[in-house]
Amino acid sequence: MGKDIPLEQLMAINMRFRLGKEFQEKYGEKIKSLYSNGYSLSKIVEELDIHEDYNISEHLAKNSIYTAITGHDGKFHVKGYDGLFSDEEREKIGKEHIIQNGHRQYKEGKGIHGLTLERKIEICRKLREDGKGIECLSYEERSDNGKKLHESGKGIHGLSAEEKSENGIKGAIARGYTPWSDEEKERLYELSQQEEYRNGKYTKCKDLSIILNNEFHEGKEIRKNNTVSLCLLGIRREKENLEEKLK
Repeated sequence: MGKDIPLEQLMAINMRFRLGKEFQEKYGEKIKSLYSNGYSLSKIVEELDIHEDYNISEHLAKNSIYTAITGHDGKFHVKGYDGLFSDEEREKIGKEHIIQNGHRQYKEGKGIHGLTLERKIEICRKLREDGKGIECLSYEERSDNGKKLHESGKGIHGLSAEEKSENGIKGAIARGYTPWSDEEKERLYELSQQEEYRNGKYTKCKDLSIILNNEFHEGKEIRKNNTVSLCLLGIRREKENLEEKLK
């Protein structure tokens, strides 16, 4: 069962949806331009001086900008409205943001790019010694197994990209899980980049699960600490894969 949303939080959510519409009308074209050019929510708020002009918290300002971008479905007693971008446009821009952020981290030597070659080799060697995942196989073994499956069209190699995605979703639903939408994953990644939801190198996944449940699941306890953590891990791996393709 879902928990009741505290009145104070309910009022903040309502205000966010109202401000989202107001920001569309007042700053619509500017927001579209900034977001399309790689500006984060924090940078957009700063560029438009929203925090100062409206005398609201930075958290509410960023959430309202996000709502202006994505739109509102009409819940919480606020009339629904379309976002400044379609789902397809947001997905495309989101991937571009990941790539741009990857380039920036590469130039600044942050994240995986901050590791020396020796450290990367050490990590891989440790995984191999522990016999974890694909690291327990040699390069030749991995390559040979992959080629055999691909040539015979067996396993995942016998499915189209659409079939793989569809089967994954069906399997999740059959097991009683609620699949992650692209919008929810995009929102999770955006929140995970905010300082208030970080504790050093760690992410406050419990706090993020509460926000996602309220925004996407009507307050029901669908997302939990561990599932949020796993989803974030997958998003970051996808980001690293995109970076590798650009090298």
